Amino acid sequence: MESLHFQNLSKKETKPFLGLSYSSNSNHSASLTHCKKELNKLSRQNNKSKLKLEERNRSSDSNRDNQKDMAIHSRRSSLLDPLLDEDHSMGKDRRKFLIVSIFDFCLTTVLWLLSTVSQGDSNWAKVFFDEINLFKPQFFEKSLFDVVFVAFLRMTFLLTTYAICWIRHWGPVALSTSITTIFIAIKVLFFFNKSNGSLPAYLVIVSTFIVAWFELWLMPFRVLNRERQAYYQSTQYNDNVNNIGRIGDSNNLSNRISQNNYITDDDAFGTARDVSSDEDENEKAESIVQGSDTENMTIEDYQHAITVAEYKADKIWKEIHTWKVLSEGNIFISYNDENNYYYVKTTCDTNTFVLYQIIWKDQIKYNNQIKSTERLLIVDECTEVVYSISAPAMLGHISSRDFLDVRRITYNREEDIFNGIFVSVKSAIKPPDSTGKIIRGENGVNLMRISKINDNCSLYEWVFNNNIKGKVPANLIKSGTKSFLINAIKNLQKYVKNEAHTGKK
Repeated sequence: MESLHFQNLSKKETKPFLGLSYSSNSNHSASLTHCKKELNKLSRQNNKSKLKLEERNRSSDSNRDNQKDMAIHSRRSSLLDPLLDEDHSMGKDRRKFLIVSIFDFCLTTVLWLLSTVSQGDSNWAKVFFDEINLFKPQFFEKSLFDVVFVAFLRMTFLLTTYAICWIRHWGPVALSTSITTIFIAIKVLFFFNKSNGSLPAYLVIVSTFIVAWFELWLMPFRVLNRERQAYYQSTQYNDNVNNIGRIGDSNNLSNRISQNNYITDDDAFGTARDVSSDEDENEKAESIVQGSDTENMTIEDYQHAITVAEYKADKIWKEIHTWKVLSEGNIFISYNDENNYYYVKTTCDTNTFVLYQIIWKDQIKYNNQIKSTERLLIVDECTEVVYSISAPAMLGHISSRDFLDVRRITYNREEDIFNGIFVSVKSAIKPPDSTGKIIRGENGVNLMRISKINDNCSLYEWVFNNNIKGKVPANLIKSGTKSFLINAIKNLQKYVKNEAHTGKK
C-alpha cells in the first residue's frame, strides 16, 4: 500500500494529492499521468517511513502495556427505582407531560361549563349550583361535575408523582388512567338518557377518556424512554484506552469497541435488558475514541489511534455481506443493528483519482450537511487531524455537532484502490465548546473505499458509524441516518455530473 502525502506544498511545487487540484479540461489526462509517476517515486520513500512508524508503534504499545487503566465505573441504579437519585434538572419531555396533565383538567372544566350554561335555563347560576351540589338526590345521574372532580384528582396525583416525587416509572399514570376508565364507563351507564344527551355532555366524557389514555401513552413511550437514553449515556463507562494493547491482540481490542445502546419504544415498559449487567453489555458501552479533552495527544498517539481503527475496519469489512439490506438499486445500503454500522455502495462516472479528490478533500462542496472543515495537524505522510462542524439536521431537530477526527488515506497502485479511514479522538488541540452551543459528536470507525470499474467509472463504498450524542431518540436517529446517507450520495453524483468530473479525455 502506498501512502498519500499530506505535506504543505509551496505554490511553485506541483506534487500530487494535497497540493494537486483536479481538472475536467484537456490537461486532465496529463495530470493523471504525472500523478502516477509521483506515486512510483513516493512508494520507495514511503517504505522507509513505514518501517520507522512500525518501530515507533511497537515502542508506544510497550509503554501503554505498562500503564494502569484509569476507568470510571458508575453503577446503574434500577430503572424501577421510584425516585431519581441525583439529576434534579427536569427534562423538556417531562415538562410537556405535566403541561398535558394540567391541560386535561382545564379542558374538562371548560367543556363542563359549556355543558352547564347550554342547558337552556335562563337562570344559569341556579343551574351551576345544582351541578356542584354533591348532596343533591340523583347527583351522579344528573351532573357532570364529578367528571371534573376526577380530572382534578388525576391532575393533582400526576403532578405530585411526576413533578414533586419525580417518579420515573409508568405505574402511577397507568393507575390513574385505569381508574378514570372504570369511572367513565360507570358514568356513561347511569348518566346518558333521552334528557341528558347533548353534544357538550358527550364532549366532556370523550375528551376526558382520550386525554387520560394519551397520558398513559406519553409517559412510558416518550418521557421515560428519552430519559432512559440520556441516563445511559451519562453513566457509560469512560474507560481510558491508552493500554489498548498490541493491534494483533483481538481480545484486547474487542473489549474497547464502541457500540450505541439506545432503548427503543418496545423496551419502554422496562425489561430485563434495561438493567443487564452482562459482560457483553459492558463492552458495548465502551468507546474506541482515544485521548483526553484536557491533554494534547502525541504524534505516536494519533498514529496508534488510526492504526487501531484500521484493524477494526478490516474486521468490519469481512462482515458486511451478513448485514441487513435497507435499500437496493443505484444506492445500496445495508445495516448492522448490533454495532450501528451502515454500508453504502454506489457508482460514479469518473476515475478513482478524481473521485478521491472530491470525497476526501472537497466534501464540503457537495455535502450540504458539512458547514466547515479545518486541518489542525499533519501527523505523517498519510495521516492528518481534521476538525469539522456539521449543519443542523432533520429540520433543526438535531443541532450542529462538531467532530475531531484523525484520518488516513492509502493507495494501492496495482489495483487502483483508495482506502480512507477516519475515527474521532479526544485532544486539547481542539477541546469541546465550553459554552455548550455545539455538542461534540463522535465518529466511530469509518471507511471510504474507491475502486476502479473502468477508466471512466468508479465504485464508491462507505462504511459509516456515528454517534451524535445529546438527547436524541434512537428511532429518530435511525430514520434520519438513512435519509442522510442517500442525500449525501445523490449530492455526490450530482456534483460529479454537473462539474463535468467524468475523467473522459
